[in-house]
Amino acid sequence: MRIRGVMLGLVASAGLVAVAGIGLRAGMLAGPAAIAALLSLAGYAAAGRDAPGRVRWPVLAAAVLLTAAAVGVTVWLARAAHGNADLAGPSASTPDGSAGPDARDLLRDNEADLAHVRWIAAGLLLPAVGFAVAALTAGLRPAGRRGKRLPAATASVGALLLAVLAVRGLSLASEDWAGTGTTTARRVVDLTGAVWLAVLAAAVSIAAAVLAARRTGAAGWFGATGGLLFAAPAFALASVAMDTVFTRWLLEPGDGSWLQPGVRYGVAAPMLREPAVDLSGSLIAAAFLTGAALLAAGLLRTSARSVP
Repeated sequence: MRIRGVMLGLVASAGLVAVAGIGLRAGMLAGPAAIAALLSLAGYAAAGRDAPGRVRWPVLAAAVLLTAAAVGVTVWLARAAHGNADLAGPSASTPDGSAGPDARDLLRDNEADLAHVRWIAAGLLLPAVGFAVAALTAGLRPAGRRGKRLPAATASVGALLLAVLAVRGLSLASEDWAGTGTTTARRVVDLTGAVWLAVLAAAVSIAAAVLAARRTGAAGWFGATGGLLFAAPAFALASVAMDTVFTRWLLEPGDGSWLQPGVRYGVAAPMLREPAVDLSGSLIAAAFLTGAALLAAGLLRTSARSVP
């Protein structure tokens, strides 16, 4: 138990450093700290030897997958930053006459962003499946109304979040995009193709939360809260994918009659710029790390206490 407490302390301390690094856009600080936090989480799962294997192994697999994904993202970001520094240079002119990328460059970046969103969503989906499997096989609450309230409340919150995302997508697709050469049906198809993997990851995370909410005592609250927090990055990815898709509608009007590339760049480029301090990114990272830790703690805590 003492080793597991130390591991959770390491998760918390390294997670705080990672969140601060993401907020300050200090990738060299945030990446290693996130990896250290997730490695500590894997160590926490591995140290839970009093938990049944049917619970401990899926949790450990989820933590290992998250660590591998964090390593991959860190390496990719480092290479991307190095490549951008080497290849930076103007390729066209903006409306005020200054140098800037043309629409084709922005479209390539747009497609690359969508591909990255899909990869990251897949990296969230697989660990979510691991947590869901562990939650499904762990102990349940005793029958009765009290044993059903927390799972029902958790499912309601998850359904509300999914509904809000669906309403945003439908609202975005039904807006007046006159001149872009798109139809409402095509916009719905574009948005669905961009967000489905992230939505699936969010749905599986919510399912893990509902299943974990069936645990007895505080472990049920840990699991329910952790699962909902773990779904936050998937919802954020879906939102980013939606923004990326409608930026593409601006950059590449289907009938070719909307705006000249230079003016089109002047309209779309502000949507692609990033602030100096990434508050939303740090909040998402905090939800992600806290959710993973609470899910693991709730599942392993319940299993441990169920053993005589």
